[in-house]
Amino acid sequence: MMTDNAKRTGPAVEAHYPFPAWLLPTIGRFAKSHRFTLGDRIENVALNVLEALIDAT
Repeated sequence: MMTDNAKRTGPAVEAHYPFPAWLLPTIGRFAKSHRFTLGDRIENVALNVLEALIDAT
């Protein structure tokens, strides 16, 4: 059994995961007028990329 997390999830997922983890709280600090329009779109793209990387793994 593999104990290294990168071997189980793949190096691309390991490299990308810190980005949405940083991005989501950062979007929460956007001005209210931007948080629910631009922030939502940015959040969806970042999470879609992470989902695609997980599916590819």
